[in-house]
Amino acid sequence: MKKWLLLIGTVIFAIAGRAQSHRVKGKVTDSAGVAIQAVNVQIKGTSTGTQTDKDGNFSIAEASAGKVVLIFSAAGYKTVLITTAGEAIEVAMERDYSALGEVVVTALGIKKEKKRLGYALQEVKGEDLVKAREPNILGNLTGKVAGLRVANSSDFFTAPDISLRGVKPLIVLNGTPLESTTMWEISGDDVESYSILKGPAASALYGARGVNGAIQITTKSGKGKSRGPSIEFNSTNTFDLGIIAEPKVQHDYGTGYQGTYIQGDPTYEYWGAWGPKLDGRMLVQYNSPVNPDGSKQPIPWIARGKDNLSHFLRTGFLTTDNISFSTSNENGDFRASISQTYQKGVVPNTKLGGTTFDLSGGVNLSKRLRFDASVNYNKLYTPNYPSVGYGRRSFIYGLTLWTGDNVDVRDLRNYWVPGQEGLQQRNYEDANDYNNPYFVAYEQTNGYYRDAFFANGSLKYKILPNMNIMARTGINSYSLYQPVVYPKSFNYPRTGNYSETWYNMFEGNTDLLVDYSKQFGSFDLKVTAGASVRNWKERNISASTDGLGVPEWNNFANSSNQSTPTNYNRELVEYGTYGTVDLGYKNDVFLGLTGRYDKSSTLPLSHNGYFYPSVSLATIMNEYLQLPRVISYSK
Repeated sequence: MKKWLLLIGTVIFAIAGRAQSHRVKGKVTDSAGVAIQAVNVQIKGTSTGTQTDKDGNFSIAEASAGKVVLIFSAAGYKTVLITTAGEAIEVAMERDYSALGEVVVTALGIKKEKKRLGYALQEVKGEDLVKAREPNILGNLTGKVAGLRVANSSDFFTAPDISLRGVKPLIVLNGTPLESTTMWEISGDDVESYSILKGPAASALYGARGVNGAIQITTKSGKGKSRGPSIEFNSTNTFDLGIIAEPKVQHDYGTGYQGTYIQGDPTYEYWGAWGPKLDGRMLVQYNSPVNPDGSKQPIPWIARGKDNLSHFLRTGFLTTDNISFSTSNENGDFRASISQTYQKGVVPNTKLGGTTFDLSGGVNLSKRLRFDASVNYNKLYTPNYPSVGYGRRSFIYGLTLWTGDNVDVRDLRNYWVPGQEGLQQRNYEDANDYNNPYFVAYEQTNGYYRDAFFANGSLKYKILPNMNIMARTGINSYSLYQPVVYPKSFNYPRTGNYSETWYNMFEGNTDLLVDYSKQFGSFDLKVTAGASVRNWKERNISASTDGLGVPEWNNFANSSNQSTPTNYNRELVEYGTYGTVDLGYKNDVFLGLTGRYDKSSTLPLSHNGYFYPSVSLATIMNEYLQLPRVISYSK
């Protein structure tokens, strides 16, 4: 009885409390009266909140009786606080233009206010792209930047195909342009921000290299307010269950061509899975029992491998761990970071490892002189990565299009013919041009070993309170070693083969910049002038056997026939001078002029120079004109 009385009392108390609560409703619009969707509405001092719908309406149930303070907030709008006693309210939110005063990184690492830019620039914070990351940091930009198309390649170690407004932009790391890079070398945990310069006016200071715009990547440093030592750790772990969707193929017919199948006939031409209908008829097949006289017994022609691709693939795993240490004070700053990546591929016998070390720091040598430097080293290594494109090395291509459902891929796990290990692969059809997928995974290996190194340093001296001079140099280099093995009986070459490729690249960029700023009444002026030198070299050496004399001995001395290595060397030197003029009027109208003149060693001496100018004009009309209410912002 006590329990029932307690329950009844609790219900009565809850009903009474509910009767004292009420529902707060209203609508949110902008200064032009247009409804604003997804505005956060929260009761001050509580965690109770909601968002406006597409019509700008909102409703908060069970708000406390009496007066409450509602907080209205949304990106791009000034926060509004409204006190209400439960009546329906209408809220008008004003645009917040304070972000236009933010400083962004433009070409050559020159910092400017957003409002002064006469071209399109979009900035993305690195911390927003490490929660569900891509292996390549450029892939993290997918869907994040207007006008930027990111086509992530299915081939390993290939940079995503990046196009900005339809053309390929220049990649710049910490102020150093990088033309020979895939960006697999940089850890997402070390990226501070991405600054995307759209169009030639935005990146004309890079000359011919920047004609299509630029993606500027700035890595983290210890800069900031003075603080003691700080340690950060980030770990991302992902399981990969395979491909998103399997190709749709027919499952009614088995291996063969034009409705027929003749097992073991080397003169028979096979064109995929268009043999006899899988109706249970008796046919001699690759896995038929063998009679004492060596002949094979017919077995039922039935579907055994409808899920061959999923049976072949395994669950993959990707883990990325990063730990960093940073500190700063009035005399300088320092940051050190180590990242480790390991990936177990969904294809058997594939894996990938990567290690990245990143150091950066700066020191104030005097009140006028500062030195900054950063160093990044990355190592990628794998004894085998899969080929997933078109051709005989592609397991997806072979399993889905050329292997009939009469074959169960799990039966091919033992991929050597008994007694002919190292000489002959065991396949569902010896005359087939396509290979046993397990044979490809474990014997046709593709190695990849890459060491990449980035470094840059700058020395900046304040000549006058409004004049600075800076010397900066940056280098980008990497070496790549790729061994590739084709075992005996691989289709094709059936004789086996072994190749090695060595590639080395070095790029150096050195700049000397002077900047000057001055206020003249209603005008403000900033001038930058500089000169640069670029050195670029690459070297490639490739060697291959012409067939393997002895199985499984991968050595150039084991070539069945004489072969000749190939190599090439390429070099380039560019000299450039450039300048910028930024003129502002009453902090409302901004004129930008740039010019760059380059001379290249790869052009004829009589015509080896070229000039790149740009002109831009920017003004934010909202700051000095009363625009119609329907226009909330105009630049």
